[in-house]
Amino acid sequence: MTRRARTASTLALALAATLGAPFLGAAGVFAVPGSTAAAQVVEEVWAVVNDSVILKTEVDQEYFRTLAQLGVRRRPTPEEEAQLKRQVLEQLINQQLVIQDAARDTTLRVDPEELEARVQAEVDAQVRQFGTLSRFQEALSETGQTLATFREQQREAIRRQILMQRYIAKRGEDARRIAITDEELQAYFERNKARIPRRPATVRFEHVILRPEPTDSAKAAALALARQIRDRARDGEDFATLAQRYSADPGTKDEGGLLGWVREGGGLTEKFEDAVFRLRPGVVSDPVETEFGYHVILVERVRGGERRVRHVLVRWELGEDDIDRNVERANALLERARAGEALADLGTPDPPDTLEVAVNQLARLSPFYARALQDATPGAVLGPLELPAAGEHALTLVHVLEVKPGGEASIEDVRDRLEENLRQEKLVERVVQGLRDQAYIEVRVDGGGTTGGG
Repeated sequence: MTRRARTASTLALALAATLGAPFLGAAGVFAVPGSTAAAQVVEEVWAVVNDSVILKTEVDQEYFRTLAQLGVRRRPTPEEEAQLKRQVLEQLINQQLVIQDAARDTTLRVDPEELEARVQAEVDAQVRQFGTLSRFQEALSETGQTLATFREQQREAIRRQILMQRYIAKRGEDARRIAITDEELQAYFERNKARIPRRPATVRFEHVILRPEPTDSAKAAALALARQIRDRARDGEDFATLAQRYSADPGTKDEGGLLGWVREGGGLTEKFEDAVFRLRPGVVSDPVETEFGYHVILVERVRGGERRVRHVLVRWELGEDDIDRNVERANALLERARAGEALADLGTPDPPDTLEVAVNQLARLSPFYARALQDATPGAVLGPLELPAAGEHALTLVHVLEVKPGGEASIEDVRDRLEENLRQEKLVERVVQGLRDQAYIEVRVDGGGTTGGG
């Protein structure tokens, strides 16, 4: 998982702990027993939060959503139901406080395209769950909803979720200043032990990538084509159409070269990333050379630290002689490595990289890696192996450093993630408590009262 994705999921879990179940995933289709969208009921106010109210129906909806997300099969006792609904009410109060304060922050906004994409993803997830769109619509109908009302409900819920996550994320510097003791971390580990997945068997290795070297004439021909594409795009031809016709990137060609929204440190090749973040929106780049070929790049839009990017990849043609020379070089270097020479001392164009990968995920890296490393032993030097993700006809030499069996995760296995989660939870609690101290909160159910500073 990337750092960006891990941070987002960490924040979502921290928010879920204090602000409630909606942060744990898809809302799903649920119904409050005995009610439909058409039912005419007198709305009962369960809490007042500054100038907003929380209704009984909102608590009921979150209650049943929480039961579904927790996988509760049996019907809770009246005492359990009352306790859980009170917890849900407290979470809704916390959510309302954060939303109110976030609404006053003019730097926080939700991009309409992002929102619609998230809503559509939720609809698609439900369709997959029910098998077909018509079955999903039937299920919605049974709860008094339509696809349109479901989309609107999700749109508002996701908008609130994004706002709350960004509101807390802005205070990330505060989280980094929160101290975590070993005792707190151990207690947090014990509380969450049942939810921590088992440690998979992993293999740690270093590998060096060897790419065929094209002839000067092949590179010159590729560069000439890339320049033609650049000129045609600058003269007004549709960039996406040019990408569909000329790009050699199979992952983006059919989408008109669309890479989507990218940010610095997001895993792009360094030269490509540097070019992206130097470009102004709407400007077509000169050809950028990477190990994959020549790229012509277009930044369509800028959103904060992100860029919406398209590109055309022009590969140079590799002849059989180029490929054969690379195989010969790889075999010669393999002999030196097996004789005891370190990969870093082989004089390859790129230095070796070190990776640790779960054995059951090796096939995602390369099927050739999966076969070679499945039963590897520390110290083994393997190769040449094919690594398509590294470029056409790329080969690698692999030095196995360590093999770890699977088992129960120890606190050391997950220390970094636990510390991040705990800091985020503490931050959310502090932020929410500060808002509560300044708020007028009136709970109008048994055991409630009036709290806050106003």
